[in-house]
Amino acid sequence: MGKDKSLVALKHLIDLGVEVVAVVAPSCNERGFIDSKFRNTAEFFQLPICSDIDIYAHLAKTKTMNLDLDF
Repeated sequence: MGKDKSLVALKHLIDLGVEVVAVVAPSCNERGFIDSKFRNTAEFFQLPICSDIDIYAHLAKTKTMNLDLDF
């Protein structure tokens, strides 16, 4: 259910014309397959995709929080 809400939110932001600079999505599931509607939607709109590891590495390197996160 939560994943569906994320997809709806991403589509809503795009429809509103909000500049989405990147999305965080897993590269694969526990079986090694990429099967994510969210990731597929991001790829369809040619949005950059990064992992949570990328976010933490960026924060550790820059020591700044210049991210717009919503939990």
